Amino acid sequence: MPEPNQKKTQLPLCYSPVTLDNGWYAVSTVPYLQQSREITFLHTHEYCEFGICLEGAGVFLVGPKILPFQRGDCMFIATGEPHLATSLQNTVSRWRWLYLDETRLLDREPALADLARFKGPDFRNCFSGERSVICSLIREMFSCALGGGVPFQKQKMTALLTLFSIEMHRGCCSCGQGTESAAIQRIHFALNEMLSRYGEDISIERLASACSLSSNQFRRVFAKATGSSPQTYLNNLRITMAASMLLRTDLTIAEIAFRCGFPTLSCFNRQFRIMKGTSPGKFRTGRS
Repeated sequence: MPEPNQKKTQLPLCYSPVTLDNGWYAVSTVPYLQQSREITFLHTHEYCEFGICLEGAGVFLVGPKILPFQRGDCMFIATGEPHLATSLQNTVSRWRWLYLDETRLLDREPALADLARFKGPDFRNCFSGERSVICSLIREMFSCALGGGVPFQKQKMTALLTLFSIEMHRGCCSCGQGTESAAIQRIHFALNEMLSRYGEDISIERLASACSLSSNQFRRVFAKATGSSPQTYLNNLRITMAASMLLRTDLTIAEIAFRCGFPTLSCFNRQFRIMKGTSPGKFRTGRS
């Protein structure tokens, strides 16, 4: 961890350009392999982005949000929203990505073309297979894009994107209309440290110093950016990662508790029940 007097206290933001085929879409014909790695920067694109997780599990860092993903989940990331992903430790996940120029495809419906509103701290970019309407539309978009130059391909994609936008604007998903604030930028380093080192003993005071803030200032800025205290955010991250390990690995519950930073098994069981409403063992077997 950097010393408190280091100047660099936020995650670098990089622009990653995308070239669109025929000026309106680009799709990954070969699945992208998402490695397990420390997130050291975030990137943005000039077009909206859709994703499907074909295999594996991990987390997405989208601005200040830490969003778990697993096989079958779909992603939507609005134009300009900072993001990056990592797979669970020592694993690889497979993704397909689709980029669309929504303003060009929906030029006759400017209200529906406003997909940039679907981002910010209150919008959950990841949709599970249970969200059948949204996930079905995203999968149909991929099918259309991978179909090559079939007749009326652009018209079909326009129709699918129109339906997607309608569902989003109808309030199918909970979303916020705000953008990243200065508060989020001030705690980027802390968010990345929590994501990278959630299994270690993390000092809130040291994170505050590394962000050039006093402990009280750090707690206020953190709450403003994420809606929760640093300790609550860290506990939720640990439980989220533990839940993924319970479903995706053969590790014992005690091993998972230790790997996710809990000092004792009883502490882990108590925190897991508070967040998930059931015990780790019942969660793993699918029993309530």
